[in-house]
Amino acid sequence: MSKVTLIGAGSVLWSPKVLGDFFVVPEQPIEEICLMDISIERLEPIAALAQLMSDQTGREFRITKENQLERAVEGADYVVTAIAPGGLAAMEKDLLIPERYGIYPTVGDTVGPSGFSRLLRNVPVFLDIAQRVEKVVPDAWFINISNPLTAITKLVASQTSLKTLGLCAGIVNHIWILKDLLGFDELSEVAFQVAGVDHCSWFLNLEVKGKNVYPKLRAMSLEDLDDKASLKHSKDEWAGLDSLKAGFTLFKRLGYLPAISDRHVGEFFPFFVRSKEALERYSMKRTHIAHRIAWGKSAQAHLDAILAGEKKLVISKTRDIVVDVINALAGAGGITTTINYPNEGQIQNLPLGSIVESLGTIDNNKVTPIMVGPLPEAILPIVFPHVVREELALEGALKGSRELLVSALSSDPSVQDLDSIPRMVDDLILENKEFLPQFES
Repeated sequence: MSKVTLIGAGSVLWSPKVLGDFFVVPEQPIEEICLMDISIERLEPIAALAQLMSDQTGREFRITKENQLERAVEGADYVVTAIAPGGLAAMEKDLLIPERYGIYPTVGDTVGPSGFSRLLRNVPVFLDIAQRVEKVVPDAWFINISNPLTAITKLVASQTSLKTLGLCAGIVNHIWILKDLLGFDELSEVAFQVAGVDHCSWFLNLEVKGKNVYPKLRAMSLEDLDDKASLKHSKDEWAGLDSLKAGFTLFKRLGYLPAISDRHVGEFFPFFVRSKEALERYSMKRTHIAHRIAWGKSAQAHLDAILAGEKKLVISKTRDIVVDVINALAGAGGITTTINYPNEGQIQNLPLGSIVESLGTIDNNKVTPIMVGPLPEAILPIVFPHVVREELALEGALKGSRELLVSALSSDPSVQDLDSIPRMVDDLILENKEFLPQFES
């Protein structure tokens, strides 16, 4: 039997969902779930919720709580990281700093100056965590779901010997958002090939009930595509934050449909984020910290009401893939799902060793990427420069090199003024200085 350690388990937004998946998925090979957070107090209600889930389902896990990393990961087979150093206060700076230079990120967690800012903060923290995990459990799987997912996964894969995997449920969620447009009832009716990097992947083919749907979609007008998509009917927390106009416009221009929401893929294209007018034209609403605060308060109130017996605990399988992947690795049966994994040639025209997103099979302690071949010529110029640029930024963050960060940002398509880049980098370093010991000298 196996042990899972969840780092960042004090989150009222994430932990209830992943715990629920553990309790409702049958034939669990997992025996212990360790909840780890720097705040032991935040873990108390999460542990209480786990007990309620056990009482309701009749399933039993050994649930432990820890705020010390080495004790938390001791004996762990799977270590999952879901943390955001600096919290919402730091995230707000990620959004506001680019604004000074005419850039308006919609999410701000992956690409552009805001993605660089988040990367800078995460590198020292994740490097420390990964190296300490490696010393205690060198054979464990390190499963990252924190953003910027590609860069953090690359950091761990390149700086440790840990088996490393990045997971994002965004592609599966996006397929469900397209449910009405594609015309399916169950995900098993959909087959697809996907390739790219996290938050900038593309459906290379897309079939429903064995039939290629691309000819039908290409024949539809932009207005019909947007009207028939079901984002407006989604129960997802972020439903209504944007339409799918940007993604469908890209589909019409490039011939391939983005496999992620507008708010993510749009940040890879300068014409969506260089003006508020463009955001309004494509109905792309930006992340606001006030919204995230309200979302967190709502989740906390909901959890408190359940623990007080004022609301009924409802447990159902989410669309998240973390528990499915862990169970498959633990030998409960193989699955095929989207993975972010070092490029072993699954995408032939992206650099070997870079973290790429594709389908992969997962079974009995093994991850096998499914070969894609080359990215189409229409997509390669979008993805390839980002891979190189992000790895350069990662090198700069590791070495504490302002010069490398300036070089990386100088090729970023969202930047409007070349002369402003050194000042922007200085702003990013200054605003994150409490998290950047590598830049102190």
